[in-house]
Order: sequence, then C-alpha cells, then structure tokens
Amino acid sequence: MSQRFFRTLILSLAGLALPSLVFAQDFPDIGSQIGLGGADPQTVIVNIIQTLLGFASLVALVFVILGGFQWMLSAGNDEKIARAKKTISAAIIGIIIVLISWAIVQFVINTVLEVTQ
Repeated sequence: MSQRFFRTLILSLAGLALPSLVFAQDFPDIGSQIGLGGADPQTVIVNIIQTLLGFASLVALVFVILGGFQWMLSAGNDEKIARAKKTISAAIIGIIIVLISWAIVQFVINTVLEVTQ
C-alpha cells in the first residue's frame, strides 16, 4: 500500500478523534459516568500491582504446600524426595522474589509520592 493511503487513514482517524478532544471539557468526570469510578489513576495502578503480588505469593505458598505433600507421599523414594525438595526450594525462591519486588514497589511508590507532593 502506498504512503498516500496511510496518510489519508491517519488524517481520517485524527478527524474522528478531534471532536471528542475539543468537547472534553464538557465532561469533567467522564470516568464515573461510564462506570470507571473517580479514583486517582496512581492509586488504581498501585492497587493492581499489590493485588498481583498478593496472588503471586499465594501461588508460591501453594507450591510450598504441594512440595510438602510430595515429600510426605514419597514413601522414602529418593527421586521423589529430591523432586519435592526442588519444588519447595523453587517456591521459597519465588516467595523471596515476591517480597523483594513488593519492597521495590513500595519504595518507588513512596518516592514518587514524595516528589509529586
């Protein structure tokens, strides 16, 4: 396709978006009108990140429990015990990574809040 087609497409899309940008001041709280709520975007992002980290730690805890069950049900089989130890150690490493990432997120959030205020 030619460059002329892409230019026409871009100008057409810009022409469609322009009226909504011009009349944006008429809708000061459009988020709550369409069901998004009026929360600060920074707060929403922080809540999403903290929720994802909570789910990640829950998954790691489930793997620790799974490794414990594997170890209990190994019946003395060295291969199964080694696999259970590997599962538990990987889950503990996962928990450590989640805790470190949580600390980094908290540090960044506090730093950004101090700078912006």
